[in-house]
Amino acid sequence: MGGVLVHALLVTTAVVSAAPSPTCPERRAVEQELDRLGAAPALAQKGTPDVSVDDGGMRIVLRGRDGKVLGTRQVAVPEACQERAVVAAVVIAAWLGEWSASEPRAAPTALPPATPVLVRTPVRPPAPSPGPRAPVRIELAAFGSVVHDGDVGTWAAGGELAFGLGDRFSVTAQGHATGERTQALGPGQAAYQALGFGAGVSWRRPLGRRLLLDAGTGPEALRTALRGEKLSTPRDATAWSLAIDARIRLGVRLGPVVPFVYGSAAYALTAARLTLDDRRDTLTLSRWNVAAGLGLLFSLPGPAG
Repeated sequence: MGGVLVHALLVTTAVVSAAPSPTCPERRAVEQELDRLGAAPALAQKGTPDVSVDDGGMRIVLRGRDGKVLGTRQVAVPEACQERAVVAAVVIAAWLGEWSASEPRAAPTALPPATPVLVRTPVRPPAPSPGPRAPVRIELAAFGSVVHDGDVGTWAAGGELAFGLGDRFSVTAQGHATGERTQALGPGQAAYQALGFGAGVSWRRPLGRRLLLDAGTGPEALRTALRGEKLSTPRDATAWSLAIDARIRLGVRLGPVVPFVYGSAAYALTAARLTLDDRRDTLTLSRWNVAAGLGLLFSLPGPAG
């Protein structure tokens, strides 16, 4: 009999000790569940919950930040504390969702009209167009002179055509002819005259506003025509040679015309020799020809570059 009573007491004590605590669920447990559900930020904006358990069930009261009651919900009480915390968190999250949906949304604040701003786009200056190229300089010169080869002198005349390469340099083509000269040869004499033509380059430099200095050089082909006079048997011959010519001239600008004085010298690379058939007399012509004279230079209109 005593053994049965003791067992009943033990069973009763175990049942009483297994009952949940009156403070269950704790606020911390509910907050953890709300955080897990993602409702903690919304609850922080509304207020704080109070969860209590009585004979009627589990009562959930939501209070605002000022402590006033915003609303009350009552649900059935689960047996376990953890389940109570879960149920309370779910109810509170759903409750907050209903409030968020029912609250009128504030109309978006109308922004003041934007003040028009004048944006000035920087205008790039147009790229400078290349100016017209200087026209090709074309010049024509005519000259006359006296020429001497160291033995005999005579007259000479010629001309030159120049194509300017910029302001200083030119490519030239020129030709000239000399008068007839004679030298004694045996019982008679030898008469000869030269015709030359060639090409070269020239360089010029202004001296002040009016004076113009010009120098040039180049090779030329020299044709010498020879004729025997007062001989028993008249003979004619032609000799060709290559010569190097150099000249310098100084002119005065008078508009498109430049009168000038000049001097030149030419040296033949081979010498012309005359020999009589029936005598031992010979005549070797000088390789040098030195000239001095006057001329006019004309500037011609050339095509634009």
